[in-house]
Amino acid sequence: MFLSYSIPVDFIINQQLHDRKVKKKGKNISKFPPEFGIDIHIDDSAGVEMEGKKFGFKTIIISPDEGDWSNIILKKIDEFRMGYE
Repeated sequence: MFLSYSIPVDFIINQQLHDRKVKKKGKNISKFPPEFGIDIHIDDSAGVEMEGKKFGFKTIIISPDEGDWSNIILKKIDEFRMGYE
């Protein structure tokens, strides 16, 4: 799907890879993007947002029924660049 939109993918992180890398380091967290060099995690879970705040990584939370999600994401990325959170 990503390639059909000309979005290159360097690698894919599934739950097994995530758990193997993150839990090996003693972290008990559902998502931990910094472990994989990811700056911002986009998700639909408020729980992931809470983990981001607790463990110090940026999140953008989008409701599954959000119609204008692309503009919301771009706006939030701009806010991160400007130093707002």
